[in-house]
Amino acid sequence: MKKRFLWGLFPLFLALSAIAEDHPSVSFSTLLQKMVDLDSLYLDPNISITMWSSADRQGGNLDDTGYIRHEGSWSVIAEAQGPGAITRIWALNPTGALRIYIDDYDKPILYEPFQVLFQNKLSPFVNPFVYSSNTENGACWSYVPIPFSRFCKIVCEKLCYYQIETVTFPEGTKVEPLILPLSSADKNAITNTAKRFQRYTNNPPFPGNNEIQTKSVVNTIPAGASIEFASCAGPAVLRGIRIRWAGDNTVGRDLLLRIYWDGETEPSVLAPALDFFGYNVSSMALGLGRNSRRYCYFPMPYKKNMRIEIENGNRTKSCNVDLTLYPQTSVSLPDTIRYFHALWRRENQTCLETVAFNTEPLDPLCEPDQNYAALSARGKGHLVGISMLRTPDPESDAMIFIDQELLAGTGKNGFFDMAGTLQKNEWPLAAGRPDSWGGDVLLRLFFAAPLPFQQGVAAMFEHGSGNVRQCDYSSVVYWYQEEPHTRFPWPDPAPARRFRTAPIEHPIYEIYDRKGEPVRSLEAETLSLEAYEGIFDPQDMRPFGSDWSGDQQMRFKASKPGASIHFNMTDVDYSGWYGLICTLTEAPNAPRIEIQVNDTSVFPSIDLYGKTANAESYRSEIPVFIHASDRPRVSVIVLGKNDNSTGYVAGIDCLKLVPNETESGHLLVQGPYALEKSDLWTIPHHLKIADDKRLFLGYSSINAATETNREYIFGNVSKTIPLPDKIEHVPEENALYYLTYTVKAEKTGIYAFEIESALPGSCLLIQAPEGIQTLENYILWNGIPLQKEKTIRYDPETNTVLPARFPVPLKKGENKISWQMKGDHIKQFRPRVYGLLPGTKK
Repeated sequence: MKKRFLWGLFPLFLALSAIAEDHPSVSFSTLLQKMVDLDSLYLDPNISITMWSSADRQGGNLDDTGYIRHEGSWSVIAEAQGPGAITRIWALNPTGALRIYIDDYDKPILYEPFQVLFQNKLSPFVNPFVYSSNTENGACWSYVPIPFSRFCKIVCEKLCYYQIETVTFPEGTKVEPLILPLSSADKNAITNTAKRFQRYTNNPPFPGNNEIQTKSVVNTIPAGASIEFASCAGPAVLRGIRIRWAGDNTVGRDLLLRIYWDGETEPSVLAPALDFFGYNVSSMALGLGRNSRRYCYFPMPYKKNMRIEIENGNRTKSCNVDLTLYPQTSVSLPDTIRYFHALWRRENQTCLETVAFNTEPLDPLCEPDQNYAALSARGKGHLVGISMLRTPDPESDAMIFIDQELLAGTGKNGFFDMAGTLQKNEWPLAAGRPDSWGGDVLLRLFFAAPLPFQQGVAAMFEHGSGNVRQCDYSSVVYWYQEEPHTRFPWPDPAPARRFRTAPIEHPIYEIYDRKGEPVRSLEAETLSLEAYEGIFDPQDMRPFGSDWSGDQQMRFKASKPGASIHFNMTDVDYSGWYGLICTLTEAPNAPRIEIQVNDTSVFPSIDLYGKTANAESYRSEIPVFIHASDRPRVSVIVLGKNDNSTGYVAGIDCLKLVPNETESGHLLVQGPYALEKSDLWTIPHHLKIADDKRLFLGYSSINAATETNREYIFGNVSKTIPLPDKIEHVPEENALYYLTYTVKAEKTGIYAFEIESALPGSCLLIQAPEGIQTLENYILWNGIPLQKEKTIRYDPETNTVLPARFPVPLKKGENKISWQMKGDHIKQFRPRVYGLLPGTKK
């Protein structure tokens, strides 16, 4: 739920249609009816929309503190001029009281505890138009419309995460403001509308009559074929589509749906069938019904004709498909039609760019150009829905740009009516389903207030805070638009649409001067290399699936056994013993190979033969020592092939050298000492270090320093070391500890030393003529002060700062690493050296 830049408020001042002399009147009843009336969904909504949210107006991370202004002890969180209506209120764990004012009323029309608004206790805020999870990180939402003629204002007693949407009607529109208690007519309206505000998993939302026909088509699509599955003459409105296929979700990903209107040469609907129908969740207009029959009830108008093509992306198996259409031919269409559009997109590995960070708090700044773009369309129309499948589920934000203005909320889950974490829920206008293998489904329909655009729309999503996560995102955006539309990007080959089977590796960022590049696996196709007795070239792996990083690999076609290819890796930052992690391709024409690092065999033999192409990860058991001054080299040598293989083609996707982690050593903890002298703590303790400097350890009482010393032998202790008890009568921030970590190195080199968990910075207290001075981010190596690199290490998977890391020049034999720690920094810690010993693994 984090924001990375100054949102402010973003009212969307959209150009409105020409205003007729007489506007239809708007009331509580008509707004309810509009929310469930799918028949007219394709018509111009003729509104503008504004999102009011709790986003931090200063661009920081306090997204539950955003407000417009204070009025005494209350915070104004939404304010709009009429004629208009409040159409949606979403909040996360709301507390305190809420007031809603409309028009010129001196008293609020509503003055209740914020959470009561969602709990089915207060008319007209009743089920199914409100929801409250009543759980930790629970989401609450209301789609009860609140019309106003001149003005509305919402104030709250306590700020929380919230999103409020208001719509504005054209000037001159007559609006009947909400009056409480409800009139008899409004009570009847909410009762009748509640019956239609539902998920239509069984029967369509329209009655069976002569106006709406039923056309069923059953056909078998051969493997790899594309056929025209159905067509209908116009003028008509296609009221619904229902489909069922033989097979599971992977079959639905193989089936590519294309719909054309009025003689188009390019489709207006282009999406895999599974994704187009909302994956495995259900809502008012999209979803999975009974007997595995999926449905779509978006109305789709056309004047001349429509045709549906379905392609079977599976190259080996045919597929049986059962399709039912519901065309309505007795219709009166406007001269200018807004045609239905739907577009599927996927990034199976979202890109990572240079990251800039706020300094306080330490958060990555978002650059929208690096977001995942679900849709970028030009023209005039309105957005009516978005569905997503994402792996994994990182903290991030939805950003909808309408005519270049930003509609910003406070988190992607909140945008989809969910909570701080994804919930398993299915409502009329939103749905979500977390999945154990990491494919989380999200769906939202904008029927209460479609998002209109006059010049263009862009639907974008962060992939992690500040786009620091590699993710697998796919989405379908549903909208209406006046033709012509720009040509859609054609989806990748069918195997690239398949679900991910290999997990995405999450990189760790090393941030220098608030900017940095991610440390990730090295793509083999990007490395400098040389080959003997064979040829090599980068290979596009999208036709084989989604598990190859960067969608490519380096293909080495050896001419005979003994041929080899050699990759020149980038220099390592630290000396030490390393293991190799690599992703290789199993295939029908793959050989047996050996892999060496600097002439040391780390994989003596790997048989890469497989019946189909698959990406497999391997981790070596044999360590190799690499000095910081060395240039690592990875060699792949073809040994031969088994009897089933048809060739000597080796596919290398990515390579990564990982230092081993030391699990041995001796730790001495001295202290605690008092930072300041007192009646009880009077004895100063100093150590002489390099250049005749004196290290100040602190003050102790008689025998206190020796009585509180503790020793730990690594390999026989838990992973984290508790600090000794704090000093009585001394604040924690004035308690000091002096630690000495003794390790042995087999070879001389510059090693990586870090202290877990992350500290604001280790320090040394130096006794100088002018008094005690603090050296931040310093440690001692054999009595010599060393300063930590000016680096922030950041883990995007957990959104946390990683332990401080120091480059330490260890000599062969015994080395002592010492540092001081303040008692208020952390209660448990652990020192760690990487690459020190060959026999240990991370």
